[in-house]
Order: sequence, then C-alpha cells, then structure tokens
Amino acid sequence: MAHDPAMPGHAAVMAAMDAADDPPQNFAARLLDWLGRFHPMLVHFPIAFIPAALFTAIVGRKRPGFAKPVQFLVVTAGVTAPFAMLSGWLSGGFELGLDDWMMQSHRWLGTGIGIGAFALGVFALRRPEQDRGSGMIVGLSILTAAILVQGWFGGALVHGVDHLNW
Repeated sequence: MAHDPAMPGHAAVMAAMDAADDPPQNFAARLLDWLGRFHPMLVHFPIAFIPAALFTAIVGRKRPGFAKPVQFLVVTAGVTAPFAMLSGWLSGGFELGLDDWMMQSHRWLGTGIGIGAFALGVFALRRPEQDRGSGMIVGLSILTAAILVQGWFGGALVHGVDHLNW
C-alpha cells in the first residue's frame, strides 16, 4: 500500500526520516542514532515470543513436555524485549516532555512491556517449575494484551490513526 501524503502522522514520519538522514556530529551520537534504527526489526522478537509462550503455557498445563519450550520462549522474550525497548528510546529520543500523546503512550507502554518481559524471564529462570502456573499465564496474558495495544500505537505513529479502518 502506498503512503498517502495527506495521511495523519505522515508529515511527522517524513520529518523524522529527513532528520535521520542528517548524521549527528560526533561518533557516540551517530552510533546511538544508528542503533535506534534497529527498533522496527527488534520489536518482532518479543511480539512473537510472548504470545507463543502464552499459548504454549496454556497447552502445557495438560502436557508436561511443554515445560522447556515455555521457559525458552519466556526467557528469550525477557532477553529481546529490553533491546527492543532501548532501541525505541534511541529512535524516539529521550525527551520526556513531548506534547504528542500517542508517542508518549507508545513509549511508556513499550517501556512497561520491556520491563515486564524481563521480569517474567527472570521468574522463568528462577522458578522453572512454575512456568505453566497461573502467575505466568496471567503475566503473559497482560503482556500479550499490551503488545496488541502497543502495535496499534506503533502503526498509528507510522501510518496514521485510521490505519486499521475497514
């Protein structure tokens, strides 16, 4: 689908892309800017691992053979989500006083997802016998719901708030 220049949010995205083409002056700033550009790629790991872990944990309640895959998925999400979160901060900048409510919502929900996934990953490593328990399933359910909302915010930032209209 081609981008419509009249689409809400398009001007902000284009301005950000133009700004991204002007490299910062020093090496450290250039490196951080470059690392921030990995955000769209890195977010797909926790987006896949967290709901997969939820599904596997639910199915695994009746099938003990699912214990190791649940732990693997949760720990992998716990490792990758903080990198996605950090790259988002690098991509969006560290200004806390932005007037853009959508960017602020996306930023802080993503921060919560990164921290929550890390906490569940630590929990899965320390208590592998509880990786299919109620606490894990509730935690993964909350993170999965947050990812759905977060995906809408990310899509709205890039494609406009009406990006899912029928």
